[in-house]
Amino acid sequence: MLFLRNVLLLLLLVAPCAARADELTSLVRQYKASLKKVTGPINKRSNLVARHVTPILDKIAALSTSSSERWLAAELDNSGTSPQARAAIPGALLAGGTENAVRLLISGLGRRPPGVQAASFRMLQFNESSLNVEEAKLLLSQLGARKSRAAAGDQLELCVAVLKNSKNEATRAWLAGDAYDSAGGKIERLRVLARLAGELKLSAARDQLVELLGHRSRELAIGAIEALARIGVDGAIDEISSALDRPGTDIRLRARALDALADSAAGMEFAIRSAASKDPEMRAIAMGSLSLRSGDPRAMKALLAGLNDKDPSVCNVALQSLRSLRIKPMLGALIDVLANHSDESFKVKALELLVNVSGQNFGLAAADWKKWWSASEASFEFPKQEEEGFTSVKKYELDYFGIEVSSKRLGLVVDISSSMRQMVAVKAESLEEDEEEEAGGGDGRTRVAPAKKKKKKPGGIVVKDGKAMKIDILKKEMTRLLKKLPADTSLNMISFDATFRPWQKALQPLKGKGRAKALSYVARITTGSGTNVFDTLEFALKDKRVDTIYLLTDGLPTRGRLTAPEAILTEVKMLNRTRGVTIHTIAFGAESNLLQQLAEQNGGQYRFVDRY
Repeated sequence: MLFLRNVLLLLLLVAPCAARADELTSLVRQYKASLKKVTGPINKRSNLVARHVTPILDKIAALSTSSSERWLAAELDNSGTSPQARAAIPGALLAGGTENAVRLLISGLGRRPPGVQAASFRMLQFNESSLNVEEAKLLLSQLGARKSRAAAGDQLELCVAVLKNSKNEATRAWLAGDAYDSAGGKIERLRVLARLAGELKLSAARDQLVELLGHRSRELAIGAIEALARIGVDGAIDEISSALDRPGTDIRLRARALDALADSAAGMEFAIRSAASKDPEMRAIAMGSLSLRSGDPRAMKALLAGLNDKDPSVCNVALQSLRSLRIKPMLGALIDVLANHSDESFKVKALELLVNVSGQNFGLAAADWKKWWSASEASFEFPKQEEEGFTSVKKYELDYFGIEVSSKRLGLVVDISSSMRQMVAVKAESLEEDEEEEAGGGDGRTRVAPAKKKKKKPGGIVVKDGKAMKIDILKKEMTRLLKKLPADTSLNMISFDATFRPWQKALQPLKGKGRAKALSYVARITTGSGTNVFDTLEFALKDKRVDTIYLLTDGLPTRGRLTAPEAILTEVKMLNRTRGVTIHTIAFGAESNLLQQLAEQNGGQYRFVDRY
């Protein structure tokens, strides 16, 4: 009797399992049939998966058996199934609620295609249960499996998002300590840990972060400094100072470090000391960091002192940094520049800023500015920001595509890609030229002979139905400017298509035979293919003497080390951090957000040209 009862009990237990096994088999058949409906254009397959495949996966997950769990995990890594279908599995696997679901989802994650990997990370991020230490360790071990830079960056961001959500105290304690040893020296894993230490303010990780300051990886060292800045740099200033003073430390590390440190009192003291460093590069970087603390009188005093630095680049960066500020002492400091600075071009830049922030214009007459400021300082209020604009001071009455040219150390960076052969409208009067004497008088100005009349000159431009090629217009405008520039001007011209071709290795004076050689270079310009904006700008900024660049292009970047607009903006800003070069931009034929932002973040003007 007892035997029969045990047999019946066993049958009662086995029957549901057998039923679920049969149901799993049936659902798997339906799943395979549904995959055949996911066809057509790749960009439409995700919708087909959601309609035909996901409902069946949800039913499989609802079985919540070890067999259904193992099947989902195996299918997740089945290379024979489309990535679009596999991307729907992580949600189903976690929805099943089985004990091993998280571990199974993480295992092998780093080897999956990007879309499947991203879906796995997303499901882990929004999973209700926090990762325990073993699961966190397993997740961290998956980083670095993908080789592409973009994929590695995505992995890092997604991993940080998942681990940041964990409320498990044991896991957080592990992330602040033993995790650094578990990282095995892998840079991607250490970068995740540094990010987490900063975002979660894991003060227990301070010693670990200090050790990373001297790491060979620039990105990792920057991450450690930024994390320390969020946790608090007290007690780590000496180590940070040593890291920044190490030979070969690049601009990006120094700049990111000083910017991060400027948010704390101890870090601000360090930035102020850096502004008095013997190293002009460090002083220039500090000028940008000091501008982040406009409410600190000591920081502003050090920044204003930078206007009179013995190194021209430090002066330029200090002036560039002041463009984003509105503090009364800057007016007196700018007036002093007009009175005492030896560089005429720098005076003109200071005057442009002074006119914009004051609402007054007394030209370069420092005595008149001093008289006005003496009477107005006590009651002065800055004009409203919306009333301000970029004011041209018209020092030399020279312009290039409508942007004034006041510098005598300039670079012309010009696009010669195939699209520059496109036609744009031209006005008849734009083909007229003044008969001028060659520039280069003793006063540095262009002299115009009044007795000559204007007469039509095609200037190499072929006009058809009121239109001309952009490349011809560019060459005409460059030629016009070159003929008018003062003889004591130094310049370089860099044309670019898929690569760049500089006229000279560095700025060359126009005096002597320089002007004729420059005009000959322009005459020989022909179009190519491709648009390499970043590499060309990078080359132009390496010239230590250039203080103003005019960049003209008619399209989006397609070639070079960087082509993504955001990446170009970030890198150019960092390259210019120790130079303070003014970058004016001209969009020829199509508006450009990239060019607008390049000009804005580098103290220049932006012009859109759709006719000539």
